[in-house]
Amino acid sequence: MGSNVTAAFSHAQLLAWRNEPIEIGAQAAKSAALRFGNSTWIRDTPPCAKGCIASIVRNNETVVCDAWPSPEALDENDRVVLIVSPDTTTSWLAYLDHLSRGGPERFAIAPLSRLSGATFKLWLIASARLILSPGKRTIHVEACHDALGVGLAQVALDFGANVLAGPIDPDRHLPLAGVSRPTERTFVGLTTLVEQAGRIPRTGKNDPFAGAKL
Repeated sequence: MGSNVTAAFSHAQLLAWRNEPIEIGAQAAKSAALRFGNSTWIRDTPPCAKGCIASIVRNNETVVCDAWPSPEALDENDRVVLIVSPDTTTSWLAYLDHLSRGGPERFAIAPLSRLSGATFKLWLIASARLILSPGKRTIHVEACHDALGVGLAQVALDFGANVLAGPIDPDRHLPLAGVSRPTERTFVGLTTLVEQAGRIPRTGKNDPFAGAKL
């Protein structure tokens, strides 16, 4: 289980940065780079569950939750997808503090919002990275391209996300002169998207979540 850690930034600072996306993005990207280097995992995952406030993906099966799950409810290699609205930001930061002090040694978190614009969605990813990075545990922050769209998911790599997650479509059979489009949700398209963001794509059996069949 996780040990107590202290976040580098106060809740007041993180909330103030809702209006300063460039600053929080820079801080979160720095934190992700210190923890994971220049690599970005491309992870084939089930579609994000709809109509719920949270879900846990465990062994490739989705469990729908009626509340954000407690750290004690999580297992090693779980993926936690959480829906956050702008009027619950204070509760969101408190929840991240709770996660930072408990739960398994390795899990992934994918924060999303259904109602707000791109800036708030990026703030959710950045705040998760900044609160959950301290300590020795491996906590991945995912950008779900099926929920965010591939364009915003690519931007999220500059806001602390170290994983591009979501269902991966089969690669197209291209003519000799054909090129993949980085807007495609294929392995080739997503790899191109990660490379365009200046990062090294990683996938396959070396994924630390491969044992969970994610």
